[in-house]
Amino acid sequence: MKRPNGPCMKPTKAVSGGATSWRQPGDWVDQRNRMGRRCSYQPGRGGRLTADSLIRAFRQEADRQRLLVKKAELTRNRLLLIASALQTLLADEHFVTLLRAEGLDSMPRYLADRVQAVPPHAS
Repeated sequence: MKRPNGPCMKPTKAVSGGATSWRQPGDWVDQRNRMGRRCSYQPGRGGRLTADSLIRAFRQEADRQRLLVKKAELTRNRLLLIASALQTLLADEHFVTLLRAEGLDSMPRYLADRVQAVPPHAS
């Protein structure tokens, strides 16, 4: 198998069959961002694992996961806001009539379920 061009393309063993495969592009981009220009595949050379490097890697991963949680919370809050706004709009008969007149009287089942699950907006 020919090695693809690009930095940090380290071969890994596939789970089924043991054939050599390559990491996903996102894997080497993350690795390149963490390690900088020194990131390159060099067969037979293992990096030295020190306590400081382990602590640094642990802290970076913890920071990355904290950021992921913040993004998930932000996305959840936006979804609730949109579902609440849709619920308020769909309670207005004039708006629903306008949607029907424009041929927009249906919505995906998942969205309809979310709109019904949102507690009513207090006005």
